Amino acid sequence: MKRFILMFPFICILFTLLGCQSETTEMVVLDKITKISVSNSDGFGRLNENYIFSSQENKITSIFEGTIERSTLVNKEISQVTPDYDILVEYENQDSQGLHLILESSDQESYLTYIGYEDKVYRISQNDIESVRGLLKRGT
Repeated sequence: MKRFILMFPFICILFTLLGCQSETTEMVVLDKITKISVSNSDGFGRLNENYIFSSQENKITSIFEGTIERSTLVNKEISQVTPDYDILVEYENQDSQGLHLILESSDQESYLTYIGYEDKVYRISQNDIESVRGLLKRGT
């Protein structure tokens, strides 16, 4: 019994530390996306509401939804770059999210961040970024 009492605080600390490690590595889609609006970015921390492209088409919202869901958290410092686009994601449940899109040249990686949380950077897969580039070219 005495041994258990001595071990109990260590077990509690271990579970606390393990719980802190459970940070998600993918971006989160809050609900079914109903509308995507894209604008040229004015920089980190704010959403430019002068949209150059907006769509409620299921095909387009599905492409963005998949892109967001498949983006993975990376350890990347981006404060020295300027986002290319701001994206307003509107959901069926009336929630919305603002994202920054950093669109590198076609042979480099591209990234998404939540507006206001630019310390968490998510890499976009090459296939997804090509789909997003196609939509942006079509929409602008």
